[in-house]
Amino acid sequence: VGNTRVLSVVYSLDGKKLFSGNDNGIIHEWDAISGEMLSNYSKSVGPINVIILSPDGKTLAAGGDDAYIYLWDALTGRKLINIHSCQEWLDMALFLPQSPTGTLPDILPSINCLAFSPDSKEIAVGRRDGRIQIFNVATGKERSENNKCNLHIKSIVLSPNGMKLASMNSDGSIRLVSTITGGDLLIVKRNDEYYDYASFTPDGNKIAFAGFKVSTRKSIETSIHLISTLNGKEYWNISGLNDLITCIAFSRDGKALA
Repeated sequence: VGNTRVLSVVYSLDGKKLFSGNDNGIIHEWDAISGEMLSNYSKSVGPINVIILSPDGKTLAAGGDDAYIYLWDALTGRKLINIHSCQEWLDMALFLPQSPTGTLPDILPSINCLAFSPDSKEIAVGRRDGRIQIFNVATGKERSENNKCNLHIKSIVLSPNGMKLASMNSDGSIRLVSTITGGDLLIVKRNDEYYDYASFTPDGNKIAFAGFKVSTRKSIETSIHLISTLNGKEYWNISGLNDLITCIAFSRDGKALA
C-alpha cells in the first residue's frame, strides 16, 4: 500500500478476508476475492513484524518493535487489549530524555513471532532479546516466562496440547520450553546447521524440524530430523536435500509429514 512494505499476512478461517501487517504500523483488512480494502487497524509506533489469527478465528494479534501485543476482534475490528511484553523497556523509554546517554539498548525487545494456544485463550511471544512469554488473552496477565536464551527468537511453535513450545533461534538452535513452568526441556544444536521451521506430532511427544547448512561448495544443503521431545532421541533424519524448506507440518493423525 503506497510506499509501505508488507511484513506479515494471514487469512481469515473462511478464506474470504486477508489481513496484512505493514512497516508503517498499520494492519489492512482486504476482501480476498475482489482485492478491495475493507478496513484498517492502527497500532502506535513502529512496524508490524507479525500478525496471526487465533485457532477459533475470533482474535487477530499483532506484534512489533515497540514490544506491544495488539489484539482485535477479527470479526468486528473492535480493539480488545494491548499487552506490553517488556515493562522495564517501557519505563526506560519513558525516561529516555532524562537518561545520561539518551539512547536505547542495542538489543530491543522487539516481538518477532507469536503463537496462540490451541484453545485461543493464551498467546505466546518470542522476542528479539531472547525472551519467551505466555500471556492470558482476556486479561493480559503473564503466566510464564523463559529468559535464558540470550539469542534472537526467529519463530515459535506450540504443541497441540499447548504444554510445550519450541523456539528457533538466531544461532541455529531449537529450544524446547515447558509452557507450564517456563523452564527449558531440551536444546538442540547440531554442527553448522540452522533450524527455522518445526512441527509437533499431534500427541506432542515428537517434533520434526527442518534446517540447512552451507556446504564447502557454498551451496545450501537442507535436512529434516524427527526427535523425541521427552529425551531428545533421534528417530530418523533426511539429509543432503538441495532445496530450501520454508514450512513443515504433520497430518492430523501424525502419520504423514509434509
